[in-house]
Amino acid sequence: MLGKPSRRTRHRLEDHGKKAPATVLEVGKRGMAITTGSGQLVADTEVSLKLNLRVEPEGEAPFEVWTKMRFPQLGVPRAGSKLAIIYDPEDHESIMRDDSPQSVIDVQLAGMPAGMRDIASQVTAASLSGAGRDEIRNLAAQLGQQYAATTMPGATMPPAAAAGEDPLDRLEKLADLKAKGILTEEEFQAQKAKILGAE
Repeated sequence: MLGKPSRRTRHRLEDHGKKAPATVLEVGKRGMAITTGSGQLVADTEVSLKLNLRVEPEGEAPFEVWTKMRFPQLGVPRAGSKLAIIYDPEDHESIMRDDSPQSVIDVQLAGMPAGMRDIASQVTAASLSGAGRDEIRNLAAQLGQQYAATTMPGATMPPAAAAGEDPLDRLEKLADLKAKGILTEEEFQAQKAKILGAE
């Protein structure tokens, strides 16, 4: 159904499927834009893409599968992107995106060192719980300093952060550069670690 599973398939996968992280290996050269509603808003348009995924279930052998999926037009993945998916263990061709917030967070944090993953998880949880901008900024700075102190005794916050530059603003700019393809995943993680005071 143009990259979107049928209601029956979706319910079956939600009830009996398994969750796993997946890495996008290849994105098909052609996609199809699907517009709903008035078509006046960016959110009214999604893109259906053919993807080659490497699915890595816990406790099972990884497998590759070609599938069609829909994405918001400003959230189109590229090779190397991480996705949370649900698949049928008896039919690996039956697969769909898992858009539950916790699954998306878990997949995005999976490649981080344990300490950084804990920081990102706590900051994300604070954000989802409705914490204010200043509270989130202070939490990120505090956790970053704690992480730096435990992994590198004597380390201090980077000069820009110590001078009062908002780490949350810097993280948002960094995420924007990654989304535009200017930074690789490795460069993004390295810069994020510096912002949080881990390097």
